[in-house]
Amino acid sequence: EEWKHFSVVILSLSVNNEGFLLTEDEEKMKQIQEHFLKHMRLTVTELRQRLAPDARLVLAGCYANDGYTMKHLEIVKHINQQMSTWPEVHFVNFLQEHVSDLKGHWPSGFSRDP
Repeated sequence: EEWKHFSVVILSLSVNNEGFLLTEDEEKMKQIQEHFLKHMRLTVTELRQRLAPDARLVLAGCYANDGYTMKHLEIVKHINQQMSTWPEVHFVNFLQEHVSDLKGHWPSGFSRDP
């Protein structure tokens, strides 16, 4: 029971690891969304089962990316909304004011990607 001694576990995975930014095709974006949500749900369920009952499982939502279009933003907002309803997690929204420009991009000076 290697997980039972943790009091807090933070899970943060990016939908961009699924090739999300590589497409503008709305159907492909929705497929990526569903795949991401399905596998995040499975991961959350597995982690929750391994943790002690009083341990906190913190799930970080999708975060800003300077490459997002309005289509991308719509999808990541939907992903965040879905994950925020999962009862076994404490959800952190990284698309809110001060950590994004509310259009899906990092605030000026927050991004260091070339």
